[in-house]
Amino acid sequence: MIGHDDFAKLRLSDFIDPALIDEFDNWKFLGRSWFGEVYGFTQWLRPHSAPNELGALSLDLATLPEAVSLACLGELVIPLAPGMKLANVKAAIGTPIEQKKYRDDCTSYQFRTRGRQRYDIVCTILDGGPMTFIEIARTGLGLVTVRKSLF
Repeated sequence: MIGHDDFAKLRLSDFIDPALIDEFDNWKFLGRSWFGEVYGFTQWLRPHSAPNELGALSLDLATLPEAVSLACLGELVIPLAPGMKLANVKAAIGTPIEQKKYRDDCTSYQFRTRGRQRYDIVCTILDGGPMTFIEIARTGLGLVTVRKSLF
């Protein structure tokens, strides 16, 4: 997985035409204020306390063009891809530390990377089907849990 310093520099506008992205400067979430970029349900957040550092992101794999999803995941150096099923996700990033069923047709699985610069990753996967949504946050920001999803 990409190091925290390189993660912090990423912007959604590096992958999608900036004219298609909405920017916000006062997103209230989990008791914090955020700056960010939004394209549909894909959101990249920078905390007001560190406005130049990406803290968390989500990728809506169901609506993002596949080439954009693959480019983002490739830059993150994470072995995930649109269309992966649960068995493939587990083989790629390990055993989930938690899971939660929010709807009848899908489950969110939380993973945590190992090493010094860790990330919390939540993958939402349709029951028997593909992964549709990914959330990634630097571990320690207190953002990602399957009990209270990032977005």
